[in-house]
Amino acid sequence: MPVPTAITDLSTSAAGNSPAGSDTVFPNLDDYIRALSAFIAQNYASLATKQASLGYTPVNKAGDTLTGVLAATKGTAALPGIAFSGDTNTGIHSSGADILDLVTAGASRWRVDASGRLLCPARTQPCFRAENSANNIVSGADYTTYSAETDDTSAFDGASGVFTVPISGWYAFSANVTAMTSSGAGVVFVRISISGGGAITVSLDAISTGSKYAQIESGPIYLAAGATVKLINAGLSGSISSNVCRHFSGRLLG
Repeated sequence: MPVPTAITDLSTSAAGNSPAGSDTVFPNLDDYIRALSAFIAQNYASLATKQASLGYTPVNKAGDTLTGVLAATKGTAALPGIAFSGDTNTGIHSSGADILDLVTAGASRWRVDASGRLLCPARTQPCFRAENSANNIVSGADYTTYSAETDDTSAFDGASGVFTVPISGWYAFSANVTAMTSSGAGVVFVRISISGGGAITVSLDAISTGSKYAQIESGPIYLAAGATVKLINAGLSGSISSNVCRHFSGRLLG
């Protein structure tokens, strides 16, 4: 078989290349060796030319160090510009100029806006506010049947007045209660009651004609998932004619 003159003369099969086992290589052995060396050099030169035309050195996927900026497409929440193999709807994308979104399951969960503020566009953080309960003048009864409610995670039941903790963490609750008497003085004790025995209690005392209100705050309190929190009338005395929770709210701190 003749000495190859171009790389296209070579076969990907060893048996298809020269010299064959029956060929007499003398006096052409050196020509075969030089031809193969030339093909190696030509390949190297071709790769160098292609690399130069790219304008950069390709990154080694096994690991490399970049000397410039790695730019990715902004992407979308469904397909973030920076994602993970096998989980392409989770990663980082930009929803606008100078905005960074952290995405899981195809939704923007956390956002840093152009001013550096941390936002929760998906509104998945447990947070509720209920307003104007039914009149509660029965000692030991819960405040129930709220007329208005905003609840980001559907963890609060406005009918029963019970918040069920969806995820373990630190929470804070507050409430405002207004009471009045029909005659004379009266006292109302208001309690944020937590399943398992926790409670925070305040009193509306020395209520005379007209009304009086009390604000009750829990401060940070750690609760396990599944715990329940509600506002109760922990006791009253006197001629209490009206006892209404004007607002009851709570949120996950972290």
